[in-house]
Amino acid sequence: MSKLGAFSLSFLRALRAFLHGLWRPLRTGGSLVSGLCLLILLSLVYFLGTEQGRVNLTRTAFYAAEQAIDGLAIEAEGIGSERLGAWFFERLRVDFQGNTLAEASQLELTLQSFSRNPINIERIAAEDLLFNLDVLTELLNSLTPAETDTTQDEEPTDNTEATSWETLLPSFRLGALQLDRLQVISRKVTDIPAVSVLGSTLYRWEGQPTQLQLEVRELNGGDLQFIAEGREQKPGQFFLDFSASEKAQGFIGRLLHLPEGQALDARGKISLRRRDQQVQIDIESLSTPFSQHRLTLTGSLLVDLLPWQVRTDGVWLQVDGRRSTLSGSISADNIVADLHLNRLPITLSRPWQNLLNSGWFSADVKVSGSLPLPNMSGQIKLNSRYREQPLDLAGRVITEQGIVRLESLEVAFAGAQIRTAGSIDTENKTLDMRAAVQELGVEEIRRLLLSLPQTEHITIPDDFSGTLHQLQVIAKGPWDNPDFEGDLSAVSAYRNLQNELTAKIDGNLQGLTITDFTLVGDKLNALGGGTVDIEAKTLNVQLQVDIRNLNPKEDLGFASAKGVTLGAQGQVGVEGPWSNPRLSTSLESDGLVHEYRYNLKGDASGNLEKLDLQGLRLELFANGTVNHFGTGQFRGPQSPVIIPSMEKGAVQPAQSESRLSSLAEEAQRLGRQGIALIEAHGVLEPKSDRLQVGVSARNLPLSLVGVLGLPLPNTLEGEVSLDGEINGALTSPEVRASVLAQGRYRHESWQLQGALDYADKSLVVEGLEFLWAGRNQLWVHGSLNEQRLDLQLQGRASLEDISRELPVTTPEQGDIILHASITGSPRQPQLEGELRLSGYAPRRERGRVQVQPLSVALEWHTEGDSLQATLVADHGARRAIDSNAKLLISPIFAQLFADNPAEPMGALPLQLTSSGTADLSVVAEFMDPRVHVMHGLLNFSADGTGTLGEPRLNGAIELSEASYEHRSSHTRIANIDFYASLTPGEWRIERGSAKVVDGGTINLGGAVFFPARAPAKMDLSLSLNRAHLLNTPGVRGAINGQATLIGTSESAEVVGRFTLRPLAVQIEQWIGSSVPEIQVTEVQVDGLQVERTPPLLSKVGLAVEIVLDQQSYVRGLGLNSQLRGQVDIHGTAAKPEASGKLTIVRGSFDLLGKKFDLQDGEIRFENNEVAVNVEGVYEYSEGEITAKISGNAADLDINFSSDPSASQDEILAQLLFGKSLSDISPLQAVRLVSVIRSLQTGRAALDPVAKTRELLRLDTLNIEHEESDEGDEYALSLGKYITNRIYVELQRSTDPLSPWQAEMQIEIRDNLNLEFKTADEGDSGSGSVELQWKKDY
Repeated sequence: MSKLGAFSLSFLRALRAFLHGLWRPLRTGGSLVSGLCLLILLSLVYFLGTEQGRVNLTRTAFYAAEQAIDGLAIEAEGIGSERLGAWFFERLRVDFQGNTLAEASQLELTLQSFSRNPINIERIAAEDLLFNLDVLTELLNSLTPAETDTTQDEEPTDNTEATSWETLLPSFRLGALQLDRLQVISRKVTDIPAVSVLGSTLYRWEGQPTQLQLEVRELNGGDLQFIAEGREQKPGQFFLDFSASEKAQGFIGRLLHLPEGQALDARGKISLRRRDQQVQIDIESLSTPFSQHRLTLTGSLLVDLLPWQVRTDGVWLQVDGRRSTLSGSISADNIVADLHLNRLPITLSRPWQNLLNSGWFSADVKVSGSLPLPNMSGQIKLNSRYREQPLDLAGRVITEQGIVRLESLEVAFAGAQIRTAGSIDTENKTLDMRAAVQELGVEEIRRLLLSLPQTEHITIPDDFSGTLHQLQVIAKGPWDNPDFEGDLSAVSAYRNLQNELTAKIDGNLQGLTITDFTLVGDKLNALGGGTVDIEAKTLNVQLQVDIRNLNPKEDLGFASAKGVTLGAQGQVGVEGPWSNPRLSTSLESDGLVHEYRYNLKGDASGNLEKLDLQGLRLELFANGTVNHFGTGQFRGPQSPVIIPSMEKGAVQPAQSESRLSSLAEEAQRLGRQGIALIEAHGVLEPKSDRLQVGVSARNLPLSLVGVLGLPLPNTLEGEVSLDGEINGALTSPEVRASVLAQGRYRHESWQLQGALDYADKSLVVEGLEFLWAGRNQLWVHGSLNEQRLDLQLQGRASLEDISRELPVTTPEQGDIILHASITGSPRQPQLEGELRLSGYAPRRERGRVQVQPLSVALEWHTEGDSLQATLVADHGARRAIDSNAKLLISPIFAQLFADNPAEPMGALPLQLTSSGTADLSVVAEFMDPRVHVMHGLLNFSADGTGTLGEPRLNGAIELSEASYEHRSSHTRIANIDFYASLTPGEWRIERGSAKVVDGGTINLGGAVFFPARAPAKMDLSLSLNRAHLLNTPGVRGAINGQATLIGTSESAEVVGRFTLRPLAVQIEQWIGSSVPEIQVTEVQVDGLQVERTPPLLSKVGLAVEIVLDQQSYVRGLGLNSQLRGQVDIHGTAAKPEASGKLTIVRGSFDLLGKKFDLQDGEIRFENNEVAVNVEGVYEYSEGEITAKISGNAADLDINFSSDPSASQDEILAQLLFGKSLSDISPLQAVRLVSVIRSLQTGRAALDPVAKTRELLRLDTLNIEHEESDEGDEYALSLGKYITNRIYVELQRSTDPLSPWQAEMQIEIRDNLNLEFKTADEGDSGSGSVELQWKKDY
């Protein structure tokens, strides 16, 4: 505007000088007209003849455009104009509504003429041009109303005769188009790359042939290139060749959804011929990749310009070898066309939709009639998949005079088939449609729900089955509010509960009526109906329910409802507005719960503002067997019976008539009648956040808790009576309750009594007392509120009764005594108490185990604002543990009783100091000294600062001169040296080492890190160096390797590799020389046995390899083999799993008294299951027998085969007795039958020889039979392992002249045996001694 002002000022000055000079001729009689003409001439000369004038004229035009279009702003810098028709702009920017429409730098525009026909542009060039299509659309939309109004004001004129080809397409020339950088912006197509543009064109220009040259190249990125060349080769015939190329994953490739790795390669050739007022377009070839396919388009089009019409005998689109065609004509008011689509791939539509990604679409459609509502008829087919489920659609559509008729439309999806037919009147906006679904099973419904995004989270129970026989819907009337009619019929089955369902729905979008709703079955029946007023947003629904002999366990699968049978009749009504409907229900039920008959009655009515519970009463009858309360069974200050005060001089409140007295009397009265009941009454006001409910129970059996699915200890039984009231706000109610309960636990009686009141952060406990077995007692009395704390706790328990209830190991004899008090105020609390355990525990002293007194005392009291605690443990005269701690507690109590806490509990300050020592030799006495032996001194200290939510600890843990021995496994570790430093950022193991007494070392290192606001990070390592930790008689070996624990407390993993070398397993040490007798005492276990593991272990994964590569042997009792292989331990630390394979390299095994040489064998581990596959061969004089042992540890199969081939009986006879089946004795036949049955069934059958061996406690017992000339002879041999390495055998035959023979084998080393044998009959001397040496090859 400043430049425009300067221009105006200079113009006025020139005009003043001109008028002053003009006045002189006028004064002398000059002509006024000639003066004015001279003024106009001079103005034209200034604006058109000078560069400054042309520049000023350009700025004037920009200003006029800004004034004509609201929101338009034009900024131009460095304007130049060497001549008329030539402009240059260093920078030109056009904004609309504050957004940039176009911006150019170094823009050059040169025109050779200003006529509309011909158009002659010499040059358009720019170094950088930005063009925003979105802003252009906004500008055009703002101009559209004005143009429409102008058009309406103008009178229509008929210019058909004046319009000609030359008028529509004037002659034009563009000498040069050069854009060094063009950037186009659009919200619809993002990430358009910057390109350079070069081109020129001529059309009907001074007798020259028409030509076009255009080249577009991407400046960087995917090397996009588009080249178009056109030339008029014959008069009136123009040929255009174009091509496009780009690297894989470029801009155009992404738009066309080309596969990864495929580059763009598109080419085309088109010819245009003018025939008078027509243009014929011949598509000779057009080929381009699109999505996963190659598209080719050919055909011809004939275009009439005046009036316009497009005709074609056929345009062919070929995709993957299949051809689709389009033929016909279209004009301004009429269309006649045939469309044939032949299995077009659905993937061609990926740029516009992503729901269907596979399949094809076909159509045969005829279109004819006037526009815009032509008639259409044809068939369509769709074959695809939606969310992994098949989708098929087929139908015939006819449109005529604005009416669309669906003669048949079938949709098959996810196993469901929907048939639709009807018509849609587009002119009158009405419809008449019918849709039906038939025979749809539950499995199809599950797939249908899973396939739809709105219902994919809806699940149908696995035990639910049934069939939707028919669902039919009719919609008729105006399409904005049609009338609906729906019919439903189905059958359903859930476990043993079977029903038939029918329903009918009528109405429209303003309201629905539900009639004939029936659910019919043997045990469950429901009838109902009602109306739903959608326009008024009200409803009125009534439902009647009838339940007969319903067994929740069998019919509904509620395992906890064993022994429950239900019957009920009721009515439910919902009436009123949706936002606050009124609910009314009336229920009466009877049935059987365990051994109790019950009767339930009650009514409820109201709405969301107020709901009344009216006389809800549940009565239980047990035919007079209900145990009623007796007042003599209760003790304590609030009981009907006064008892002496407890120890330590506790002051008991004066005895008075209490709430418990009347409660006990009424429970006793009803108990005599065999009645147990629950009653509830009151008012709920959800919107007002208030309630007032009273609950009372009398003689309620604890066994009913099992119906709710809550586990109870098996031996816990009893009854509960209570009176309770709940008043006040729903979020913070006032509770008042009195409780009496009694029963038996572990066959000992227990009682619970007391009264509790809670209101507005005030708790009052009136003599709450629990007594079990007459000697275990806990008593609580007092109050806690915002002003004062006064609560007393006292208890005593016998370790003999509760040792199994405690999470730690304690002596079975002794007592636990508790005394605790909380007094003062929340700001200055006074805590004092003691928890003392006293008893007796064994202790090893001077090589003997002696029973000595054991005591553990935890004492605490407050000092100022802190709590001081000490823990001391003594065993005999030795101090085991001596520790103390101090914790700031006053902020914690103030927070608990604050009305509006200023900060969360985790933000409270933490102040903690603690230290202590422990003598491991005494700590071990708390465990079993016959198993564990420990020595050493443990020191620890920990000081805490920060907050409760983010504590910061500093301290250390040190273990010095320590040792450990596990007597059962003979594992001994000495010189244990451990030191860990505790800091707020990390807990680091500074020293961690130990020596194994039998050889090897153990090293432990690493740290646990505590980053801010993130889970703790662990980096720990364990290293074993030839650690002989396996030292039992059954297993001896050393472990080498290392493992690391890396991760966080939310997700960590143990990775390691350990090699067992050497390893020796002695089988007889595992199974013994005879089966020991075990004294078994049956123990009653209470409650469900739930495997409990620390939560952290379930978050620690395992990836540990156990390798057996060398010197791994399994020997004993006839087995001598070497193993190699690897077992991988994975899963989690809470549930480890083993997988791998051990291969038997060499060895032998004894089976049925014969030695089999191992040929092949392996032991596989998978999912903690062990599978064995072993094959061995026994050779004898006439052939060989092969034994194959396979299966798992619980079920091993043994199969025999022989060479030469023989039956199983013959093979077993040869193995057992060394002779044919026909040569065995009757006693041997009995034994053979027993062995065969044992192998067939997998269970031991009656074997007289084996039974005799067990009775005599022998390891071997054989009876041999031999036929001779003198008759049958028998030989008896008895064998016994005296120790693991000494074996003695005695032999005697039926020959009276043959003496007893004895043999002794001593295993000196694994490969060296010493054998003693007495002399045979007829031999001289007293026997023989042999030294046997063997070697494995």
